[in-house]
Amino acid sequence: MNFTCSNKYWFIILFVFISEISTLFFALIDYYEIEFFRKYLINKVKQFPDKQDLKICLKANIESYKKIILPVLFITIFTCNTLNIRPFTCDDYNIYNSIPKTVIHILFSDYLFYIIHRIMHLSYFYKKYHKRHHEYKNTFSLVNHYIDLNELIAFLLPIALPALLLNVHIYDLYFVSFLFNFVQGYAHSGYNFKFLNKIFNSNDHHLHHTHFNYNYAALTKIPDLNFNTYKKI
Repeated sequence: MNFTCSNKYWFIILFVFISEISTLFFALIDYYEIEFFRKYLINKVKQFPDKQDLKICLKANIESYKKIILPVLFITIFTCNTLNIRPFTCDDYNIYNSIPKTVIHILFSDYLFYIIHRIMHLSYFYKKYHKRHHEYKNTFSLVNHYIDLNELIAFLLPIALPALLLNVHIYDLYFVSFLFNFVQGYAHSGYNFKFLNKIFNSNDHHLHHTHFNYNYAALTKIPDLNFNTYKKI
């Protein structure tokens, strides 16, 4: 099936929704307290999150989508399609030719996320914006979007800005957008599966919520290793 470039731009919203699979998966485990997964909980007492906290954070997730994420996406995509502005290419896609740019996109995004995240830990920004996100030391997946709405706007930049500057293919944008949100759902889940640790270790972000001054990056250890802020649990 052949889709127009305009269709492909609207599909960005679809991939953002799909990227919430990890958040929803762990939220359901938490809500129904599925015993099989208890042994994978990171917190020492192996306790599922409180259902009231789940409801509070679910409401915050819905607010994030209703007030920021969906309006920003809709207005941006509508404007691009109406004015035929194409910051992301839609031509024939060759995955092998795109790999170098995709890798650069991921690293660029991760470094930008790291910088913004460190800024949010400065006293003024932490008290005004980021403190809300750190209310939970033992995180669960819905904490991913438990965030001040003004701060959320800033954290959209690490995906969007590198994509714009690199003029990536729309398919690469799908992938990196999906990767960021999917991984962050797992990073905040409060679960750790050892067989995944070579790819992504959720213990790293758990430690960030308990110790604050370590492990700021979103996808890789590279920015933290470069700036000497990586700490292993």
